[in-house]
Amino acid sequence: MHEFCDFVLAEWMSHVEAIACDMNADFECAFLKRHPHLSVVYDCFHIVKNFNEKVICKVRKDKQARLRDDGDSEAARAP
Repeated sequence: MHEFCDFVLAEWMSHVEAIACDMNADFECAFLKRHPHLSVVYDCFHIVKNFNEKVICKVRKDKQARLRDDGDSEAARAP
């Protein structure tokens, strides 16, 4: 990221309005530290991936645990 910014120079970056990136906080912070005027846009793939990992997987695991606790080990393997 730093090499890219050094290559295109600050004057060119002053015309950039937004950057698209994954949800890596280090990447976002590095850009914003050098160019605080930028807006950060997260791509749809990483938003959905993050939601699946943080929400859907937790809901599925909680459901499996409830089924297992209720003694339905067969149903707990299904989700």
